[in-house]
Amino acid sequence: MAWLNKLDDPATWKEEFWDNKQTVLFEGLDLLYKVWKQLSEMGSHANITSICDRVKIVEVDGQSEMRLNYTGVEEKPWVMGIFDMLLMGFMMEETFFKDYQMRFQFDERLLTMRREFEIYKERLRSTLITRYDIKRPEVPIVALK
Repeated sequence: MAWLNKLDDPATWKEEFWDNKQTVLFEGLDLLYKVWKQLSEMGSHANITSICDRVKIVEVDGQSEMRLNYTGVEEKPWVMGIFDMLLMGFMMEETFFKDYQMRFQFDERLLTMRREFEIYKERLRSTLITRYDIKRPEVPIVALK
């Protein structure tokens, strides 16, 4: 009910879905919590942010029409959202690896996969920056360690 009444009763929604997440679910994972908050509002569930990003105004026979493209208005926002999810997955893997580093440090195959993924991730980042002419933000949104 709290989710369904999100707009009518934002205080209850906030209490149910936001309060205490940082100290309970994400205890000791401050950066992951920050990224989770960022991604949860642009994710696949319908909310005002995700819907507005998918609305496009087009001109048809001299009339303006609003169109909703469920998969996204343009390729860029969709691709960048997926890349954000990739970065979040990278952060989760890195956290798990650090937790079990004593065991994992001897697994050459895993270490090779991690190195290859790091190279792939940075190549993909470079490709996206070039393809979509992305400018460096003045203030970093997410700072990776």
